[in-house]
Amino acid sequence: GETLAFAHKSNSTSPRFILYYSNNPTDFKGLVAQANSSIVAFIKDDQLTIKSSNFSGSAEINVTDMAGRTMLDQQVYLTDNELKTIHVRSTNQIVLVTIKTNQNVFIYRIMH
Repeated sequence: GETLAFAHKSNSTSPRFILYYSNNPTDFKGLVAQANSSIVAFIKDDQLTIKSSNFSGSAEINVTDMAGRTMLDQQVYLTDNELKTIHVRSTNQIVLVTIKTNQNVFIYRIMH
């Protein structure tokens, strides 16, 4: 059999939660409200780091330099409140990080 793991925030006042399962992650598109979600990008230990709040799901990460050259174009799965580290070659310049989910677009200018 397959082992499944899940988490429930300890400070939540909700007495229960709903567990959805599917082999296809797009099956649940729209079931969870993402209006209050936020995703931030920053540099930690010389690596691009992504942290989502109130969002779990697929996201497209695009990093371009200021000349418009693509340094990274990658699909990742983000988990609420966890850090996702992505290797991007350091260029010691400002880069544009665009993070697209099914409902939101987040854009950051970061020195990397």
